[in-house]
Amino acid sequence: MSQHETAVNVDTGAAVAPELAALAQLAFGASLPVDTAVAGADRAEAFAAFSPARADALDLDLSDPDQCRFGDYTLRAKLGQGGMGVVYRAHQHSLDREVAVKLLAAGPWASPGFVERFRQEAQSAARMQHPNIVTIHEIGEQDGLPFFSMRLVRGQSLAERLLRGGALPARHAAGLLRVVAEAVDYAHRLGVLHLDLKPGNVLIDEQGEPMVADFGLARRLEETLAGVEEVSGTPSYMAPEQATAGGRVGVGTDVYALGATLYEALTGRPPFRGVNARETLEMVVSTVAPAPRLFERKLPLDLQAICMKCLRKDPAERYASAGALAEDLAEFLKGREVKARPLNRPQKLVRLVRREPRLSALVSLFVASLLVGLLATTAQWNRADANAADARQSLWSERAQAAESALDDGNGFHGLHALVNNLKEMEAAGNAKAATVERQRIGTLLANAPQLVDRIPVESGQVVTSVALAPDARRVAVATHWPDGRRSVRQYDLASGEELWSTSTDGLTRNLALAQGAPHGMLRYTNDGKRIIASLVQQPVFAAPGTADLIALDAGDGRVLQPVELPAGQSDTVYSDEASHAIVRVRSNPSLRFPDRFQFYRVEGWQPVGPVHADTSSMWLFAPDGEWLLRTRDFVRFEAVDFGTLAPRWTLEVPEDQMIRAWRFAADGSALALGGLDGSVFLVDVASGQASALPSTPVDTVRWLEFDPSGRTLAALSESGTVVAWDVPTRRPRSAPIQGGDVIDLGRVRLVDDQLALADGNAIAIWQLPPLSAFDNQMVPAPARVLGRRAFTAHAFDIDPARRLMVSGGAEGALGVWRLPQAALLAARAAPLFVGQQTFDGRRVVAVDGPRVSILDVASEQELAPALVHPHNVDVAELSFDGRWLVTVAGRTLRVFDAASAVMHGQPIVLPATPLRVELAKSAPLLLLTTGEQVDGKFVERLHAVDLEQPRLRTIAAPLPQYLSIFRVDPRGRYLLVGPDQDRRLDIVDLGGSPACAALAPENANGYSDVAISDSGDVAWVHLSTGRRRAAVLRWDLSDCSATTVAEGAHLGVSPALRARGDGVAAHRHLANELALFGPEGPRGRVTTLPAARTIPQLALSDDGRRAAIATRNAVQVYDLDQGERLSARLTAPLGGNDTILRLAFSPDGTRLLARSARGRWLTWLLAANDDGIAELEQLALVLDSGTGVGELDTAELETLRGRLRAAAPGGLAANVAAPQPSLRLQDVPEAGVDARYVPLDLGPALNVKLDGSWVRMAAQGGDLITLARGLHRLGNIDWRIDGGVQLSGGGPAISLHPTHPLSDWVVVPRVPALRVHALMFVHVPTRPNTPPRQAGRVLLRHDDGRESVLEIMSVRDVVTHWQPELAAPTARVARSGNATTSLRYGSPGVQLDSHVYAVSLDLAPGSAPVTGLRLGIGDGPMEAPLFYAVTLEIDVAGEGVR
Repeated sequence: MSQHETAVNVDTGAAVAPELAALAQLAFGASLPVDTAVAGADRAEAFAAFSPARADALDLDLSDPDQCRFGDYTLRAKLGQGGMGVVYRAHQHSLDREVAVKLLAAGPWASPGFVERFRQEAQSAARMQHPNIVTIHEIGEQDGLPFFSMRLVRGQSLAERLLRGGALPARHAAGLLRVVAEAVDYAHRLGVLHLDLKPGNVLIDEQGEPMVADFGLARRLEETLAGVEEVSGTPSYMAPEQATAGGRVGVGTDVYALGATLYEALTGRPPFRGVNARETLEMVVSTVAPAPRLFERKLPLDLQAICMKCLRKDPAERYASAGALAEDLAEFLKGREVKARPLNRPQKLVRLVRREPRLSALVSLFVASLLVGLLATTAQWNRADANAADARQSLWSERAQAAESALDDGNGFHGLHALVNNLKEMEAAGNAKAATVERQRIGTLLANAPQLVDRIPVESGQVVTSVALAPDARRVAVATHWPDGRRSVRQYDLASGEELWSTSTDGLTRNLALAQGAPHGMLRYTNDGKRIIASLVQQPVFAAPGTADLIALDAGDGRVLQPVELPAGQSDTVYSDEASHAIVRVRSNPSLRFPDRFQFYRVEGWQPVGPVHADTSSMWLFAPDGEWLLRTRDFVRFEAVDFGTLAPRWTLEVPEDQMIRAWRFAADGSALALGGLDGSVFLVDVASGQASALPSTPVDTVRWLEFDPSGRTLAALSESGTVVAWDVPTRRPRSAPIQGGDVIDLGRVRLVDDQLALADGNAIAIWQLPPLSAFDNQMVPAPARVLGRRAFTAHAFDIDPARRLMVSGGAEGALGVWRLPQAALLAARAAPLFVGQQTFDGRRVVAVDGPRVSILDVASEQELAPALVHPHNVDVAELSFDGRWLVTVAGRTLRVFDAASAVMHGQPIVLPATPLRVELAKSAPLLLLTTGEQVDGKFVERLHAVDLEQPRLRTIAAPLPQYLSIFRVDPRGRYLLVGPDQDRRLDIVDLGGSPACAALAPENANGYSDVAISDSGDVAWVHLSTGRRRAAVLRWDLSDCSATTVAEGAHLGVSPALRARGDGVAAHRHLANELALFGPEGPRGRVTTLPAARTIPQLALSDDGRRAAIATRNAVQVYDLDQGERLSARLTAPLGGNDTILRLAFSPDGTRLLARSARGRWLTWLLAANDDGIAELEQLALVLDSGTGVGELDTAELETLRGRLRAAAPGGLAANVAAPQPSLRLQDVPEAGVDARYVPLDLGPALNVKLDGSWVRMAAQGGDLITLARGLHRLGNIDWRIDGGVQLSGGGPAISLHPTHPLSDWVVVPRVPALRVHALMFVHVPTRPNTPPRQAGRVLLRHDDGRESVLEIMSVRDVVTHWQPELAAPTARVARSGNATTSLRYGSPGVQLDSHVYAVSLDLAPGSAPVTGLRLGIGDGPMEAPLFYAVTLEIDVAGEGVR
C-alpha cells in the first residue's frame, strides 16, 4: 500500500493514519459534530442521530482470524466508523485485490429502516459507472450483515488538501470542480441526486483526478417531488431549500453544493459557518454569502461570478444543470466569456485580442472608429453615469452585507477591507452621508474586536511555536523553531519590544531521541515569574500536557536550570508547576532505549529527596503544590503517590476503551480532570481518588483539558475540534458544545474570565461563555478572530485577563500584541426591579450585590464613589436621568443619595409596601412607584411620587386601574399615562401639571400596546389594536386633546415598541421584523426590514434620533434611521438560556450602548465612529485581514505602524487599577420593620429553587419573582420572608417536572399561638366557569401536642386562573403581579404580563395547639405543581382563641 491510500470521506475525529483519512470518512453520518451536520431541527435529536453507536456498535477484533475473515474478504484494518457505517481496508481473495468494505455500524442491532437506508446508499452508488465516481464492486450480505465493497482510492480528500495547504489556485480549483460537476451531471442524468456534496466527499487520487464519493443521502429524483420531511446534510454546503423542512430539493440543490465546494476551494472557508448548526442553517436561508474576492483579492471576476451564481437563494437563478456549470467552468479555463458574467462588446473584444494577438491591428482600427463614434454620443454617456452610480451603490451594499456576514461569523477582520474600500469610494464620490455610516461600521468593528497594540519583529526564518506572558505582563517568553530543527527560547520586554535574551535548547532533549529537533509545544511561567518551563510539542501517545523532556530556564537571564553535577546517564527532567520539585530520570546503561531509574529533587540547591527508584515506563503529573504526584504506566491505571517516598494515597483505574489522553489539575489543586479516548471526561476527588463522569462530553478523543484560574470552569477540546465547558461545582455544562475548527496539532484551550480562546486553523478564536442556566446556553463568538498568514500552532498565544492583553505568534515573523475588548457582559449586576425606561449617562452603572450598592465606571468596572451597605437586600437602585441622584429601595425603605459623593440626601422614606414598578421622569427630579394592596377584594396598585430634590412621599389618592400594560410618565413630570391591557381607555393621572385632557378612548380601540411621549410632553404617540388583527398609530395632542390617526391597517402588526423621535415616532414591529417611522402627516421614509433573527419588543433611540438599537434575546443590532441601514453586525450578549435583554439605552453622545437583562445582567458595547485617514485604514486592514500585512511592510513602514498602534492603545500596556473605595454602612429604620402580628418563616430546609429563577417553565410563566431581592417584603399588607422557592410536582399533565416532589421537607416553626397561615404561591389553575373548587395545594402542620393537621388551598376560594380573575371568590387575593420572563425570552408581546402570585390565608381550627413544624404539599388534581415562595404565621397577639 502506498503512503496515501484512501476511499471516501466521513467527517470523523477517529484516530486513523493520515494516508487513510479520506477513506475513513466514508461512513455516512460518522462522528459528525452536532455543529457540523444536522438531521432534523432539534439539536438533541441531531446529537443522537450523528453520535457514533456505543453499546450496540459493531466492534470486530481483527487479530482474531475468525472475525477478520468476512466471506470473500479478509478485513485488514478499521479505517473509520460513524453513525451508519464502518469502513475497513480489505483483501478480496477471489480477485486478489485491495478494496474498501463498508459494514453497518450497528451490525445485527440495526433497525430495518437503517438497513434499508444503507442498501439504498449502495444501490445509488452502484448504478454509477463513471471514471470520477467511486466504483461499487459488490453489494451483499454475509452472516446477516449487509455490506458493500468499493474501489480503494489512493490519495486524499479535497477537505484534507485545503486543511493542509490552504486555498487552491483559481485555475486549479476551476479545473477540479469542472470534472466533479461533470460526474454529478452524469448522476443526475441517471435520476440520482447526491445531496451531500462537500470537500470531504471529493477524493483526489494519485494522478490528481477528483472522484465523487458517499451517496449516503442520495435520493431518486422522483422521490423529491413532494418535498423533504427532514433537514439532512452538512449545513455549510446545504442549499436553502434543503435547509428548510418541507423544501423541494432537485438538481439545483446539488448545483448549490458544488458552488459551496468551489467557494471553499477558492477561499479556504465555506460560504457560511455559524456558531452552531442551527445558526449556520439560518445564515444559509437568509444571508447572502460574502463575495470570494473579500478573502482572495486577486480572484478572477468571472470565477467569482460562476461561484455566486451557484449560490443564489432561488434555484431558478442557478445553473440549470451541473453540466451547464461544467461548461461555464470550461469556458473560463479557455479564457472565454462565461454565462455567469456576460461581457459587453468592448470587453468581448479585449478578451478576444488576448486570445488572438493577430487581431491587434484590426482592433486598433476599430478603436479609432469607436472614438469618433463616442464624440457623437455624449448624451448616452450621461445616462451611463447615472447607471454607474446605481451600480456603485449596489456594490457598496454588497460589500457592507458581506462584511456584516463576516462579523456574524466571528471573522470581522475579513470584512474590514470591504468597508475601507467602500469608505474610500464614498468620500471620493462626495457622498458624505454614506461615508458617515461606513465610518460608524468601521469604528464599531474595531472598538469591539481585539485591538492591535504592537507588532514585535522576530528573527526572520523562524516560526513562533509557543508564547507565554509573565505574571506581571511586562515580559513575554517566546519559543521559536527553524526549518532545520534548531530551536530556542527568547524573552522580550513588552513595553519596548526589545529582546532581553535568547537561549538555544538544542541538544537538551535526551529522553525521546526522535524528538531531538521537535519544537517546543508550550511555555509557561511559574507563578512568581522567576522561571520558565518549556515542553515539547505534544506527542499523541502521551496524555496532554506531556511532562517528559521538560526544560526549565531562569526568567532573569535565560540560564537552563539543571543539577550542578548531572547524574550519569541523565535522560530528562519532570518539573512541578512552580519548578520547585523535580524528577530526574536516568539510564543505568547507555544502550537502554528508555530510562530505568529516577531520583526526586528539590530544585533549590538541587537537593535529592529519598532514594533512587527503579522504574522503566512511568509517566508523571505533579500536583500544583509539588508534594504529591499522579503516576501511570499505561494511562489506564493511575496511582497518587507522595513526593520523595512514593507512599500511596489512592489508585484509580479506567476501562481500556476510555484510556486517558488528557489530564489536568486545577490551579489550586482542588480538582483533577481526566479526558478519555472515547470522549469521556472525569472529575476526580483529589482526597479519595473517586472519579465522576461529566455529562455532555465530546464524541471523540479528548486532546486537551483546561481549568480557569479559579477552578470553577473546566473546558475540554476533542480531536475533531469540539469544545465543551462545565461548571465544576455543579458538574453541569456551561453551554452547548461548539465546533472550534480543525485541530492542527494536539491543541490547547485557554480559559479566563468566562472567555474561551483556542487556535482555530489560521486564526485565534475567542468565545464568550454565558452564565450557568438550566437550558439552551450558547457560547457566542467575539466579533473578530485574530488572523495569521498560516496556521497557528495551538500554543502560539497567551492571555492576561486582568490587563486584557493577548500576545500571538506564528509563521509570519512577528509577535502580535493585542488589547482585548471589554467583555460585553459585566461582572456587576443590576437591582432586581427595573425601571420602565433605562437611564444611562454614558459612563456609570449601578451595581447591586445583596445589600451592597456601588456606582461603577462602565468601562473599567471600578467603583467611583463609596459603596453603600444597606440593612436589607436592595430591590431598586437607579440613577436619575441627569445623573445627579441615586435612588435605592431596600425592604420598604427608600433613600436618595448624591450620586457623586454617595451622601444621603434628606431622610429615609418608609413605603407602605414593597414597590411593584418604578419609573423616573426624564427631565424632572421625579420618581414614581406603585405598591399593591387589596381594595374591595381586588388587587390594585397604588401610585406614589417622590421629589428627588426634596425627598418626601406623596400618595396619589385614586387607585390605578387593574392589569396595567401602559405606565408612561411625562418627561417633565406633570402627568402619567396608564392603560389596562385590552381596554378602550388610556387615562391621564395628574401629577401636579393640570393636564388639559383626562383620557383617550377611541371607539375602535381594543387595547393599547405601547405609548411614547415626546420630550416636550405635549404629544403622545399611541399604538392600539383595532380588532381582527388590525392596528393603528395615533398622534394625541395633549394641548388640545385632539387625536389623529397617522396610519392604520393589518400591516402595522401587534405589540410594537414606540419611541418618540423629534416631531415623530419610531416603531419597532418585532413580530414583523420591521422598523418604521411616522410623523404627523403619516409614514416617513422607507420601512427598514430587520434580519431574520427573532427580535423582542425593545427599542432605544440615540439622543439625536439618528440611530436605533433593536434587541434579540441575546444580541443587539444598531441602525442608522436616516439611511435605513445597519451600522453593525450583531453585538452579541452571552446570556444564559433563561435570560433575555430587557432594556436598552444609548449614552448621550451615542458612542456607547447599555443593555440590562431580565435577570439583572449589565451589558455594554462601544459604537464610536472611526476618524483615521484612508491610507492608515488601508494599512491597518492589510495587517489585520489575513495576517499577511507585516510581511508586506518594509522596516520603516513597520516602525511607523508600531508607533501609531502604540499611541492609539488606551492606557498603553499598563493596567489601570484604582484603589478600592470605602464602604458606608447605613442604619435600619425601625418603622420599616415587621408588623408584630406576623412571623415570616425561614423555609431554608424546604427551598429547592433559587429566587433569581434558574428554572423557567412554560406552565408557570412568571411568578418567579426575579424582580424581588431576597429578604423581607410586604405584599398584600402581609410581611414575608422570601429566599427562594419550593417547587413541588406530582408528575401529572399540568407541568413536566422530574423527579416528582409531592411534599417538601419539614420546616421548624418557632412555638407561637398561630391564628392563620399565609402562603405566597404561584400555581397553574385550569379553572372554568361553574367548576367546583378543588384542592390546589396543602399546608401540613405539626403541633406541640404531637398532633398534625392539614389546611387545604382551594381553587376559586384561594387561587384562580390568572387569565380569568372574574371567576375568583372575594377571598382569592393577588399579592403581586409580576413579569413573565419566559414570554419575554420567546419574544411574546409586552413586558408587564398577568403572572399573579397569590397570598393565600388559611385559618387554623379553633383551639389548635401552637405550631412547631410545617410542610407544603401538592394538590389532588391537574394543579399538582404549586410553587411556594413564602409562608407567614399570623399570631394572636392578645392571646385569645388558643388554649
